[in-house]
Amino acid sequence: MEYPIKRQLVWKANVKQFETYDRDLKQKILITPQELIWVEINSIITGWDEKSGSGIYSNRVKSIKDEEFFVKSFKGWELLRSKYSKDTKQKFEDLWAAFARSVIVVDFNEVNEYVFKWASLFQFWEDIKWIDITKYKIKFNGVDEKKKGAISYGVPRFVAWAELTADEKKAVQEAKDAIANYGKDSKEETQDLPF
Repeated sequence: MEYPIKRQLVWKANVKQFETYDRDLKQKILITPQELIWVEINSIITGWDEKSGSGIYSNRVKSIKDEEFFVKSFKGWELLRSKYSKDTKQKFEDLWAAFARSVIVVDFNEVNEYVFKWASLFQFWEDIKWIDITKYKIKFNGVDEKKKGAISYGVPRFVAWAELTADEKKAVQEAKDAIANYGKDSKEETQDLPF
């Protein structure tokens, strides 16, 4: 079964846009989202591992208290397998791991994953907390310029948009089913990202 998520888009605060790897061009590109149709949200781990000289990633978990993170280096090494708690917090900090939120959406007529961390995550929650995401699309609404000390950065802004159509609601359910069914035949506990 083909991996259902086509792109992972990560907010880059310094360039004030989302970045993704384009498999056809074999390079990173910047993308501005349009209308996002909410599918699901999970916690993930991102960061950098000095020992392997590589970025790190994890599986998606719905509950950090009840599910284990399987943290791997992009070079393929498993670095950590643990639930997050007060007792294991130091293990995550030793990896230079950053908690992030994986927001799975339908946009550009495909299933994509947007990654928010730090200030962009806080602003995203502030923007959507009053939106009924089961009823409305979310629209990218520009960038707020911020400054902390000498560092300037941007955070993305989102607003409620049009009401979901019956076809869009069907697309959400199809995306949820594809994500839930992906890897069920596999014995692997983590899913390697194809991007």
